[in-house]
Order: sequence, then structure tokens, then C-alpha cells
Amino acid sequence: MLLPLSWLTDFIEIELDPDGLAEALTMTGTEVEAIHRFAIEGVMVGRVASREKHPDADRLSVCTVDVGGDDPLTIVCGAPNVARGQTVAVAPPGARLPGGLEIKARKMRGVQSAGMILAEDELGIGVGHEGILVLDDDLPIGEDLAEHLPLRDTVFELSITPNRGDCLSLLGIARELHALTGAPLFMPPLADHASGAGELDGRVRIEILDVDGCPRYAARVVEGVTIGPSPLLWRIRLHRAGMRPINAVVDATNITLLELGQPQHGFDLSRFPSGTVVVRCSGDGEEFTTLDGVEHRLPAGLVMIAADEVPVAVGGVMGGLDSGVTESTGAVLVESAYFDPSRVRKAANSLKIASESSYRFERGVDPERVPDAAARTAWLIAEHAGGKVLPGIADAYPAPVEKPELRLRRERIGLLLGIEIADDDVTRILDRLGLAPGYDAGAGEWRVAVPTHRHDLEREIDLVEEVARIYGYDRIPESSALAGRVPIGSSAMEGLIATLEQQLAGIGFAGSSGNSFLGASDLRALRLDAEGEANPIRIANPIGEEQSLMRPSLLPSLMAAARGNVARGRSDVRLFEIGKVFEDRGGRHERGAESRYVEHEVLTLLATGAAEPLHWGRESRPVDFYDGRGIVDHLLRAVALEGVFWGEDGAAPPFMDQGRAAAFHHDGARLGWVGLLDEKIAAAFDLSRPVIVAHLNLEELLPLLAGERHYQEPSRFPASRRDLSLLMPPGLSFARIE
Repeated sequence: MLLPLSWLTDFIEIELDPDGLAEALTMTGTEVEAIHRFAIEGVMVGRVASREKHPDADRLSVCTVDVGGDDPLTIVCGAPNVARGQTVAVAPPGARLPGGLEIKARKMRGVQSAGMILAEDELGIGVGHEGILVLDDDLPIGEDLAEHLPLRDTVFELSITPNRGDCLSLLGIARELHALTGAPLFMPPLADHASGAGELDGRVRIEILDVDGCPRYAARVVEGVTIGPSPLLWRIRLHRAGMRPINAVVDATNITLLELGQPQHGFDLSRFPSGTVVVRCSGDGEEFTTLDGVEHRLPAGLVMIAADEVPVAVGGVMGGLDSGVTESTGAVLVESAYFDPSRVRKAANSLKIASESSYRFERGVDPERVPDAAARTAWLIAEHAGGKVLPGIADAYPAPVEKPELRLRRERIGLLLGIEIADDDVTRILDRLGLAPGYDAGAGEWRVAVPTHRHDLEREIDLVEEVARIYGYDRIPESSALAGRVPIGSSAMEGLIATLEQQLAGIGFAGSSGNSFLGASDLRALRLDAEGEANPIRIANPIGEEQSLMRPSLLPSLMAAARGNVARGRSDVRLFEIGKVFEDRGGRHERGAESRYVEHEVLTLLATGAAEPLHWGRESRPVDFYDGRGIVDHLLRAVALEGVFWGEDGAAPPFMDQGRAAAFHHDGARLGWVGLLDEKIAAAFDLSRPVIVAHLNLEELLPLLAGERHYQEPSRFPASRRDLSLLMPPGLSFARIE
């Protein structure tokens, strides 16, 4: 979001310089990604006293421009719209424009030009360059134009987290600064929006049939409007905020959107012959053309705004092609509503439309601000597009959004932050955040009423975070005492993972972290069929074909990492990854008994290169199957698992060398497998030496581990050894003999 500082000062007093303001916002969780500074010097208000055709150029004019001094300036201008009597922006020699351009006097086709008459883009306040910018005639001639328009400005580029939809407005950022500094807030003027009797009664009626999708819908009417360009100040502010000016009515809705965070739409009232606005669900296959001219066949369940039976907008996303105002519009119906965020997100995704409105509705707007926003927009339209705001408001609110009440305990603040914050400071912070705290000193807790614009505050821990960020994270000292005060627990799985990671690191393995998404080609490279034994979960809206599946194995990313290491000259590679793999059980699950989509916690490791570090006293050898089994045995001993059986309880995976691979299990539970990768597959990944691969299912392993381990004193007696020779029938596996 782009935030012009000059506009923000309409909402709050700011004493910090731009850099200090950026640091303060970032420290409270609103990251300032960039600061754009607009500097301009020496541009004056002038008036064109005369305009003559250039003697040697058909497209140039020689203008005499009054800038308030004794001698007017002679300026050569190429704009087609320059005319005698206009009030214009003049850059005399020595003036500096945005970007650092310094104006100098120069000859143009034989005529000396003492400066420039400027267009919007040259002032950095728009993109228009078809002609010069014509100013209002009431501006004083000869004065610095930057004293009357925000030509010198700072624009902050903000990154707003998805849970803070309330910060997607000037008012929202002003609230944050008020909580941080205590500076007073200013609200923009609002027209009366009392719901009592008025001229609007009987003219407009709201009928909400889809209450879940639209809990509140309000409308105001402005009659007698004249569609034309919006004021220059609006156009400058919209341009600086990254929006394109359209006309006074549309720009008024966007001004309110940026000020209050409430998206709106201005309908031509003549599109509602009976005056009834119907909010309903879309029908499956219903056809609708949006404002951008794209025809859509709608899915069922989208929130639709209709004039009786005729749809005019997709609620919260975009209006219809013929729904907006035109030059012939005489009366405007201002829509202001609260739409369910999930329904707007569904609509925007299904239609592939990302608008300023959907961006805010998806994150949640303030349902209590709906009538205020309608009043603000109606007042702006009447002020700058003529007309009259009809008294009264059509406001349907059949499903009021409840304000939750939360409890904040003093002891929880100290326990979680590791410091004691004075009760008065906590109360002041909560009050500035608009949480209306009620403090019970005896119980040592606050009761707060969460305002409807703070959708992110749901639990006590959220309130602790609010106190911490406004109090200042930088004021919370680093202390080891915190670790002793906060009860920290870990699950049995976390303990198992920590043990395995420690053991693997101790024998030279490095941890790896791969992407959870992969493509069918990654599976084919390992002879895994995406429709067969791999059973991956397909992603409904993948970024691309190579990230269209949830990974059913950790091996593809480990193979890619090994190839990258070998390509860079590291021939001895030992990698492991512990993470989730995902499986689509399809028709193999029983309805109601188990989910079709499941995930498993697994360990996969890979080793290639020399079995031991290079040594002058012995010949180097590559890793083999027995090294792999030794690694697995080491891990199983580390977690004190006994009674593991090595045997043929099923074929090895198709990417393994079937003659040099084995599975291991315990009491019928298959724990995993280990062996050598097939040489052809290894070669396809540019690995020329043998590759050990092992896989361990941690969810099968965890229940087999003993809860406690006890020390046992070693025997005091010497070992006795005996040698056995056994006669066995042919075909008996070593696992059975063992």
C-alpha cells in the first residue's frame, strides 16, 4: 500500500521525521518497504498573458507569462492546449523538478525561452502529458506552487500483513500512530446519516437474501450530479496512492476507500427502476459481464447485487459493465457494505479478478463503518460533482457482527514477555488501541471489548502481543530468565526428531530442506508413477506444472541437492531431511473412518562418495549396502529400539537396486528400507558413484520406543566366544538366519 505523508496529516498530528516515522511503523508490525521522496523547488503560479504562434515552428507557441514580477517571462511551449488567461505551473530558470532536473534558459528554434510551462507528469503528480496543467484561477500569481499543492511529499510503501486489514487505510495507520504516540486523531467530515425519516425513504429499499454473504448493506443517494473531472488535489492524492483518477464520482468512492478502508461503488440510480437493491446468490452458470468488459459464466454461491432480477455487480469484487456512472448520470446510488471475507475470496479467485475492493474485503472491513463511509462519499460527491445528498439512509443489517469480549491477565503479560509492565501503561495502551479496557485491580485483569475493525484479536495472547508491540519490542530486555519462567514442552515426536538430527550430524550428515511441491517429472525420474504407487495429492491451483503435486517422497529434493554438490566439486555427499510427505488414498479409505488425504513424518537420507575420510594408510572405497545398513543400525541403537527384523516383507521401491536393498520392521510394522540406488537412475542425476538411500517412517517408529531408558552395569566376567557352522537349505535369506 502506498501512503502519502501529506494526506496522512489530515488524520493525525505527526512530529516524527519520515525516517523516524518509518522506523516507528516497522517496529509496530507495519513494515515500511520503501520511502519515495518527491522534491520540487522554484515552481511558481503563473498566468498566460499572451500566446502567439512561433515564427519558425507550427507546433510551438511563444507565450508571455506573468509570474508576479515586474517583467513577465517569455516561454516557448509545445502544448496544444495552452491559451491566454490560463493559470499555470511555471518553472523559471533555476527551478528543480522531480528527479533532479534543473531548468535552464535556452533557445528553441531561434526564440529564447525562460523556463517551462509544466504538465502533470513533469510535476510528478500524474501521468498526463497531452497538454499543460491548468490550475484553478483563485491561486495567487507569483507564489510558490508547493505552498498550495502537495508537490513536496513523502510516500511510504507499506507491507500490510494479511491479518491487519484495518491498516489498509489512512485512518488505520493513523490509529496505529495514535496508539504509539498518543497524538490526537482527526476524522473527516461526514454528512448526517441518521436512519430516521428522510427523502430516501420509499425511494430505495434493500433486500438481503444472502445474509451469510452480506451481513450489512447500506446506500445513500445524491441527486443532480454533473459528471466531470475531480479536483486537482484528489487527482494528486490518488496518483500518489497508486490509483488512476476517473471522474469526480468514481474518485470520491476511491478517496473514501483510501481514507476509511471501506470499498464502495457508485451506481447510476436509473439502473434501479423500482428502487430495490437485492443481495442474492449467483446461479450456477449465470452470465455476467464485469466492468472491465470480460464476460463470465458464474459458479453458484457468489454474492450478487441486483436491480430486482438484473445483476449489476459481484459483491465485493467488481461492478457490472453497465452499472457505473456515465456522462448522462443524474443521480448516484452509493453502495457501502460488509461482505463475508471468505465469500469475496472465493469470488475473486473463481473470476480471476484482483481489485482494490476485493483486496480489502478479503481481509475484513469494519461493519460499523459502513454508514459513515456512505455518508462521507455522498458528501464528497455533492461537494465536487454538484447535486444534493438526500436525507436518510437505506441500511439493512439483519446479522449484526458481535463484538467479542476478551480477558487479559497481568500475570500472563509478565509470564510471556518476561518483564513487568505497569498497570497504568497497559491500560493506556489498550485505551489508545480503542479496546475500551475495564480493569479489575483485585483480580489483576482487564476486560476489553474488541472493536469490529480488529478481526485479528481473538484470544488473550493477541492482547499480550498488542501490549508488547505498542510498549516497544526494543524496550523488552534480552534475558535468560525468560526461559526459566515459561513452561516449555516438546512432544515425543519432537524429541525423536531432535535425537535423530543429533546422531546424523555426529556421523557427518548435513540437514537439507526441500520444497513441499514437485512435478510429475520428478516422480518419473525415480520410476514412480504419479497415478500409481506414489499416490501424490494434486494441487487445485498450482503455480506451474513443476509444482503441481504435494510431495509423496523426500528423495527428489535430496537427489537434486546431491547433484548440485557433486557438480560443484564436492564428491563426498551426506544429506538427510526430516519432514512431511503426503498421500492421496483415493478409494482406499473408508468413509467416515479416515481422511482421503494423509501426511506422514519421515526421515530420508542419502550418501555417495567415499565410505571413510581419505587416509594415507588405507585405500579409499565407495559406500556400499553395508554402510547404509550400519547407519540405520546406528540410528536404531540411538533410540534404544531392539528386536528389529531385517527381511523381505515386500519389494524395495522401484528406484532401488533390487539385489542390494532390504526392508526392516518390528512386530509386523514396516519401519523403512535401505539400499543402493539403481545405477541408471543415479547416472540420470549425474551421480557416477554408488548412492546409499535410506528411509525411516517416524510415525511407525515412535510407538515402539520405550518411555524410559535405564542404565545396566556391564558384566564383570570375560566374554566367551564360540564359532558355529550351520547347514542351511538353498534360497534361505540371511535375514531369516539372523
